[in-house]
Amino acid sequence: MRRSNQCCLQVEELESRQTPSAMTIIPFFPHNPGAPETPGQTAEHPAPIPMATGTFLATVSLTGMTNPIDIPVVIQFQDGAHFTTTINAGALQVDLTGELNQAKGLVHFECTIWSNGQKVGTASGDGSFDPCPTCRGQIDNFAVTFTFIMADGSTGSGSVVLVRSEGTT
Repeated sequence: MRRSNQCCLQVEELESRQTPSAMTIIPFFPHNPGAPETPGQTAEHPAPIPMATGTFLATVSLTGMTNPIDIPVVIQFQDGAHFTTTINAGALQVDLTGELNQAKGLVHFECTIWSNGQKVGTASGDGSFDPCPTCRGQIDNFAVTFTFIMADGSTGSGSVVLVRSEGTT
C-alpha cells in the first residue's frame, strides 16, 4: 500500500509543476529559409552548418561515357545539415536529398530518378565540399562519386562536380 501511495504522490507532484507558457526558439541555422539573418558563429555553436543553397553548374561523368554532361542545379531548400532539390536533366527528373557533415567536410546524398512520372532508378553517393573563400558560410563546390541502379536492374557509377555559378537563391 505504501508503494502505491508513493507513486500517486509522484504523479501529483509532476502534474502540479508549472511549465512555461511560451518558449522562444532561437534559430541555430539562421541562413535557412524563413530567417533573414546571415550565418554566424556563437560561443555555443562555433562552426555553423554552411549554406548549400544557390545555383550550381553540375558536370556529370558516367563510367564508359566519353563526354561529360553539364546540368544547371538550383538548391533552394536547406534545413540544418539537410538539403533537397529537384533536378531536371533532359527527359529525367532527379529528386535529390543531401546531408552535410561539417566536421569532416563531407556530403552524402540519395536520389530518386523519374521519367514521365514513373520511378526508373535510384542513386547514392559521397564526396566532399569546399566553402567559398570570400563568402563565409557558403559552399563553393561539391565533388561526389556515386552509384546508381535502374528499375531494369542495370547499374553504373560516375562522378559529379558542382561549382557555384551565382549567389544564393
